[in-house]
Amino acid sequence: MGPIEWVVIGFTAVVASLTMLSEPTDVMVDQISAPQAMEESGYTAETLGQILEDATSKLFRDAGVHYSEDYSFRMNYRSSALLQLADAVKMKEVVEGLHLYLGLVNGRVAVTFVITAAQRGESELIGDLMAEIDFLDPATGRLLLSEEISGDTMDIPKLMDQVAATLVRRIKPNAYALHQFALESPPGRKILAADPLPTGTYSKTKSFVETWIVRHPLDGSHRGIFASEDDHVMYMAHMFNLLGVIYLLENESDAAAMSFMKTIELRGDLPMGYVNMGWLLSLQGNYDSALAYFERAEKLKPKLAVTPLYSAATLNHMGQYHNALHKITEAQSRAPTLAEVHDLKVLIMTSMGEDQTRIDEQRRKADLNRWRVPYQLNALAF
Repeated sequence: MGPIEWVVIGFTAVVASLTMLSEPTDVMVDQISAPQAMEESGYTAETLGQILEDATSKLFRDAGVHYSEDYSFRMNYRSSALLQLADAVKMKEVVEGLHLYLGLVNGRVAVTFVITAAQRGESELIGDLMAEIDFLDPATGRLLLSEEISGDTMDIPKLMDQVAATLVRRIKPNAYALHQFALESPPGRKILAADPLPTGTYSKTKSFVETWIVRHPLDGSHRGIFASEDDHVMYMAHMFNLLGVIYLLENESDAAAMSFMKTIELRGDLPMGYVNMGWLLSLQGNYDSALAYFERAEKLKPKLAVTPLYSAATLNHMGQYHNALHKITEAQSRAPTLAEVHDLKVLIMTSMGEDQTRIDEQRRKADLNRWRVPYQLNALAF
């Protein structure tokens, strides 16, 4: 084997390694097609791609969603540094193929914009705008589903918001459900609050989740556009978990328990079912059982902040204040902006007879963090 062949093999190996280490891409946009009239107005395919990426980020940012990897929705593939490097050395197709082959792409789409009844006014284009979204098989590029979104004006940012919401809803339904949950969460509601919320508080989220579960059974009859069966199962587990959270918050304990146990049944390697089942048991006074569930969740994902938070609250109810303080300090190190950490710390420090100045400092931190991150309830869904 000659030196040229060794160079090619070495470079391919490096690219493959970088691809495996690179951040997964949740949606790969194969193509964005725009009519000439839009391009003349400055809306090129590249510009529209950036607007779409911004609209997707805005969808979560406006809802205050701080999501974990299972809830993430990234559209950074086309603009990634790795792809730019590969393009520069004429290896773009190789990297794209590896990205798809290694399963780092969850969704693949092509978006076509169409203008109907278009005419040009004195200063701008006038007409109706429509987007056609083709959802493709991530591995083969085969068409799986098409969806049209119509706009009644040439309001491109508004239409892009709708396209972004459609992409998230189809490709990452658990992320879309979390977004809806965040929007319906009452402002200032505390994670550790004992008083239930009125039935129907999360009516839109609950309707979406229940409908999705019915329409996407795990019997293989409707896998949808998911990259794999594993993704389908994961999304189903998240849906049951979020449904359980809604039941828990609205004081339907039996239904909540069934949903959390279904989450554990579907994906026993995810901590969220154990965390929330443990919290439900803690609220019912079954403290030892609750701590066992928290311990299981901790082993699955040691960096999750809500696990030591719930453990601390449970230990506080048991009168084990020193152990509770240790756990709440651990939660604080994992999530410094989680206001509930400081709220609970106030209760524990008060029970321990700590200095009032230090207690007041924790109260101020809680108020500040609640102002900074108003959507504290999202921690429940993880």
